[in-house]
Amino acid sequence: MSVKNPIKHEEFSSEEYATIKKVIPGFLDTKLYKFGGKKFALRSHYLNYKDEIYNFPIRNSDIWIVTLPRSGTTLTQEMVWQICNNLDIDGAGREYLVKRYTFFEYAARFDEDELKKLLEFNKDDPKKFQDAQEIFTKPWDRNWPQDKQRFIKTHLPISLLPRDLLTSGCKIIYVARSLKDMMVSRYYLNRKQFKDGKTNFEELWELMEKNLCIPFPYWDHIQEAWELRNNKNVLFMYYEDIVKFQKEAILKTAQFLEKPLTDSQVDKLVDHLKVDNFKKNDAVNKDYKDFMPKHDIEIEFVRKGKVDSAKEEFFDEKLTKRADDYIEKMYKKYEFRFPNYTSQIAEHKLAQSTQLTKEPCSIATSLGALRKLMFCDRTPATIGQCKTHFKLHYTTITMSVKNPITHEEISSEEYALVRKVIPGFLDAKMYKFGEKKFALRSYYLNNKDEIYNFPEIFTRAWDRNWPQDKQRFIKTHLPISLLPRDLLTSGCKIIYVARSPKDMMVSRYYFSRKLFKDGITNFEGLWELMEKNLYLPFPYWDHIQEAWELRNTKNVLFMYYEDIVKFPKEAILKTAQFLEKPLTDSQVDKLVHHLKVDNFKKNDAVNKDYKDFMPKHALEIEFVRKGKVDSAKEEFFDEKLTKRADDYIEEMYKKYEFRFPNYTSRKEPCSIATSRKAPSDASLGALRKLMFCDRTPATIGQCKTHFKLQYTTITMSVKNPIKHEEFSSEEYATIKKVIPGFSDTKLYKFGGKKFALRSHYLNYKDEIYNFPIRNSDIWIVTLPRSGTTLTQEMVWQICNNLDIDGAGREYLVKRYTFFEYAARFDEDQLKKLLEFNKDNPKKFQDVQEIFTKPWDRNWPQDKQRFIKTHLPISLLPRDLLTSGCKIIYVARSLKDMMVSRYYLNRKQFKDGKTNFEELWELMEKNLCISFPYWDHIQEAWELRNNKNVLFMYYEDIVKFPKETILKTAQFLEKPLTDSQVDKLVDHLKVDNFKKNDAVNKDYQDFMPKSAIEVEFVRKGKVDSAKEEFFDEKLTKRADDYIEEMYKKYEFRFPNYT
Repeated sequence: MSVKNPIKHEEFSSEEYATIKKVIPGFLDTKLYKFGGKKFALRSHYLNYKDEIYNFPIRNSDIWIVTLPRSGTTLTQEMVWQICNNLDIDGAGREYLVKRYTFFEYAARFDEDELKKLLEFNKDDPKKFQDAQEIFTKPWDRNWPQDKQRFIKTHLPISLLPRDLLTSGCKIIYVARSLKDMMVSRYYLNRKQFKDGKTNFEELWELMEKNLCIPFPYWDHIQEAWELRNNKNVLFMYYEDIVKFQKEAILKTAQFLEKPLTDSQVDKLVDHLKVDNFKKNDAVNKDYKDFMPKHDIEIEFVRKGKVDSAKEEFFDEKLTKRADDYIEKMYKKYEFRFPNYTSQIAEHKLAQSTQLTKEPCSIATSLGALRKLMFCDRTPATIGQCKTHFKLHYTTITMSVKNPITHEEISSEEYALVRKVIPGFLDAKMYKFGEKKFALRSYYLNNKDEIYNFPEIFTRAWDRNWPQDKQRFIKTHLPISLLPRDLLTSGCKIIYVARSPKDMMVSRYYFSRKLFKDGITNFEGLWELMEKNLYLPFPYWDHIQEAWELRNTKNVLFMYYEDIVKFPKEAILKTAQFLEKPLTDSQVDKLVHHLKVDNFKKNDAVNKDYKDFMPKHALEIEFVRKGKVDSAKEEFFDEKLTKRADDYIEEMYKKYEFRFPNYTSRKEPCSIATSRKAPSDASLGALRKLMFCDRTPATIGQCKTHFKLQYTTITMSVKNPIKHEEFSSEEYATIKKVIPGFSDTKLYKFGGKKFALRSHYLNYKDEIYNFPIRNSDIWIVTLPRSGTTLTQEMVWQICNNLDIDGAGREYLVKRYTFFEYAARFDEDQLKKLLEFNKDNPKKFQDVQEIFTKPWDRNWPQDKQRFIKTHLPISLLPRDLLTSGCKIIYVARSLKDMMVSRYYLNRKQFKDGKTNFEELWELMEKNLCISFPYWDHIQEAWELRNNKNVLFMYYEDIVKFPKETILKTAQFLEKPLTDSQVDKLVDHLKVDNFKKNDAVNKDYQDFMPKSAIEVEFVRKGKVDSAKEEFFDEKLTKRADDYIEEMYKKYEFRFPNYT
């Protein structure tokens, strides 16, 4: 469906045309324009086809290579293609790369006449003639095979590519190359492209500085991709890394593409990609020009493939200074930095590192002068590394950037309070840093610029000579906001561990006694320091919250100490997975044993700290103490302090999101009722006041009731803040007209999006809001008739090792809880259901379980819960997105979903022989439950990059079942064998599915039958709507409506027809 490309453009000025003609006379065969806010320079071809480009349909199986010209595109293309095709070097890999990949914007340069000339030129070579027809057909005009993966390369910036590129799930690999090398390579390419293009290099450099080269600005092109480097479907790489560390680059790319390689395959590909082999390989060293008449100057397409070879070409002292000054200026505006693998200042005799000036970018030379030099590195702080002439050891040259974090000294009253509690503590001044006012000693202030710019034990980290080939392990107690500015953008791994405040403060108390000779502190006074944020490096809550907010970042692992201690095996496996270091079962067991607190305490390698290098105190406390969870109550927490601490924690929980796991109960006020009525004889003392701490705000804990010691979930009810309004009389009338049997209950609109729901949600909205989530839960969230049943069965079978003939024969409505469904039934209705099923003992028992509201159930603790819902995410329990549970959302195209919904309505309502067009009108007016359709999907779409959310299209599930199963299994961390995948594909085929009573029976089987019986599973087709009710008039109405909605919403459905 064509949508206008909103990107604005302006033509080059006459002065800019003149500058280009002077430098590259043969270049201007077309007009030139600047596109978008960054004013990317492109030929008129983009303008001619900008709507086609903008609307080009992306497949989630696509692989896109995005680069600036001469940035390692060909090398990357071949590496990626071979990885994806099982290193078919001598088979399909002998086909020209220009045929294996589509150069997205290239064919747009050729009009009909030019294409005829190309075909005429190649007519004597049948294969080249056929290849030219395919290669020079514009991508949007091609008939793409549905079963073949597409490989696409482009030099367009990401902001000018198809609008669905970043939301489709396709893989994007961006490669950036350092400016000098790229421009030299570009120079030689220009000579090849333009007959009279014997360009002066310095003039070409000037074109680049003025952003008059296609498709510059260079810096913005790369910055756009750099800002997406943490997107799970984007791999950002430097050409320099690919060339220098080819093996690592191959492994990294293979991992990104989910195509594991053996060691021998990696070695084979490294050899295949060596520049000497590459240059001899006609399959990669032939480009589109091979289909065109030759120029007088013939330059190889693959040249040197070197890093930092530019200085061997055109960069004399004058141009080097100009280029370095320009790059230095740009680095002040942009974030990314290139790796520096060469001693670019090797020709200069450097002084010893102790004589290096601390001036930004200045290096003291043996000539006694200060020479301004610029070096590229991947971090803004480290500009480079050079070898000095003293023993050739490495010295880090840094460009100092001022730390912008503000600070203030603590007040005299605060000093007095700290001294009172810990007399020996204040050996240095104390300050509060940043917006959160983190309390730290003056050491941070003295070194804050060095810490901010950070690229043996008592050597400051920023003064060390770090070995280049050794991985660094760094610990810190600083909050994330005060750590080096590049921490979150560097790709390094960050593991944050939080511990509950009571246990941590008791442990801290003993540590304070160890630290300070005269610091045998009163514990309650220490707790007061914590509450007032006068203990280092508090505020405690902000320190943890900063990390908690990053928990879904792919390079951040957030863990609770309590989980590590209680579930060491699971914690080890989780950490190993995060670090991409798989362990065997025996290794896990060995590490569990090694980390047991008794073994840990005896281990001098870990139980010695920095104080072992210093004089001993009179009071010696072990560094590793108990390693217990909730041991605080055994120490200092009497009734009075317990109440104070619990009140304080409860108050903080109102302000902060994270919650600690609860493995023990702690007493404190919160009225609770058991899941059954309390006995009148007061054997429980009526309602007992208890307080429990859990990782979710909703679940305060779990206790055993006196009823057969069964588990009962104790919840602290929080009011659901979601507002509602009842439907108007006009809206009721509209619905009754279309579906006479529908309005058996009042209808309301909930939340800012005004989602339409029955009164059942209103009746139980607090229970829904506070429903306790488990991190082992799996939630299937859909709009009705969007492939819910298919998804449920697929997910359940994946999680249960394809138990098709065992537990899988149980009705799906029993294996899954339909979250909001039971809320429709009051006590009288439930009695009628039981009465109706009383003659069938199994169905009678099933009714009791299935129609019990989820918040009233006694859920077994050792069983994974599978839950489906049609509620939008914003109306689901408040802890859903923070609990760590898995959420799978499936969206289905509107037309197909509405046709399926029509048939379901006929099944549900006796007098519901609805007119389809009227039902469509209800949808447009958002009067169907649980619409608005668009907002329901958009909410999930915006969460698609959350590591615990899998967003899928029903159309993909149906068209590509094998790929969908593999993707879902990977998301659920349940690997399947090939034979299991094939078995599940067969099991889910619609014909088999319809015959399967376990999935094709729904809740209606427990109720009296309707006059009209419609199968629950129908066609399972994609785009079948047009076979049903969509005549020309309704088709136009529907298409116009969808087009209008697409202007407001981001997501787009796959187009397979």
